[in-house]
Amino acid sequence: KKVSYELFDYNGGSRIKLTAQENAPTFFNAALNYNSYAKAALILNVTARNFLGRNTRFSSTINIADMFRFKSEYFKYLGSAKTHGLGIKFSYDGNELPIFEGENQLAQYAQKYTAIDIKYQIATLTVNTAGAGIMREYIVFTPSIFGARNNYDGSLIQDRVYLDFNLNTLDRHYYSRKGSKINMSLGYLFNNSPSFNIISRDTFSGNLTTNKMTQTLEDSLVASKYLQFKLISNRFFPINKRTTILFGFSSGFTLNPFEHNSDASSIYNNFMLGGLIPNFRNQIPFIGLSD
Repeated sequence: KKVSYELFDYNGGSRIKLTAQENAPTFFNAALNYNSYAKAALILNVTARNFLGRNTRFSSTINIADMFRFKSEYFKYLGSAKTHGLGIKFSYDGNELPIFEGENQLAQYAQKYTAIDIKYQIATLTVNTAGAGIMREYIVFTPSIFGARNNYDGSLIQDRVYLDFNLNTLDRHYYSRKGSKINMSLGYLFNNSPSFNIISRDTFSGNLTTNKMTQTLEDSLVASKYLQFKLISNRFFPINKRTTILFGFSSGFTLNPFEHNSDASSIYNNFMLGGLIPNFRNQIPFIGLSD
């Protein structure tokens, strides 16, 4: 937090005394936020270092809004150099997932996403990290708008092993003027366990009926194993003190080389296109399209 010094005469020379005042080991943050995606939200955060051991970091954040979110992380540095370590993260995210065919909205689903993530991370430089981890994901879908004749509800449990790489050379966190930011990940998803129902609307009466989805239809909606790649990159070029040009490139795809008769793309694992910044799972930002 602060370092002060004093100079003393010593044997015809000088001696310096340094006094350091550390930051508080635990601190609390609160903020009000508004954006077009999550609307108004109250954000609360607590962060602590050396929590349950030396060379550790703990952080927990809750987002109280129409779309409730929660994230808690614990990271343990391995070794005195603090260049690598092991972390565990628990996260929950609730949002709305619209389904379109062309420009027509067929339905809208309330999606509840829960994940437990264990990750080993190494920092080769102060601006980049690389890591490998394993994650278990639990996803629940419930229709909130019944626009199509057939809708689905139910849950999906899947495991993911992944590699990721992150680079950040931006000169500042907000309103950056120069530098680059890259987030890239490659994951292998497996051990999928879907449990879905079909909600059908009667054409004449409009009544809804719920039936257990057949195994054949579940297999057509969710591949048992597949690969997923995601890249989000931005590059800032300063023109003058008040002007900066931003170039962005993003990409995401799912691929199923293991089962040639099964498509890895479905409403449960497809990428969503739109928004300025990534706000939710499987989002690819695209300026001009809303989240």
